[in-house]
Amino acid sequence: MRSFFRFSVFCALFFLLSGQEILGQQSVELKAPVGFASTTAARQAYCEAVFLDLPSSDSFREHLRIITASPHPAGSAAQIEVGHYLGRVMKAAGFTVREHAYDVYLPQLTDDVEV
Repeated sequence: MRSFFRFSVFCALFFLLSGQEILGQQSVELKAPVGFASTTAARQAYCEAVFLDLPSSDSFREHLRIITASPHPAGSAAQIEVGHYLGRVMKAAGFTVREHAYDVYLPQLTDDVEV
């Protein structure tokens, strides 16, 4: 999952930056990585530097530890708190976060049902 996330972020950054000039791109001579033209070597180096600066697996592990510290079944107060935690983390990462209310229909066990 971590690799997919990093790859997705890398691709998004690459496509966002592909139409923009990197400062100093014209004056910097870099040996182009295999598969890249010398004219795009600076852009590639920049994308790789940003990619390497992404959150570490340790930070994801810590978020998962917090989220899974206690049960949080759908509709419970614990589930709402997990949602608020995720919202705070995403806001801290610079994302715009909006909460939307929705109904979830779940079966409820009654006395006449045995598990």
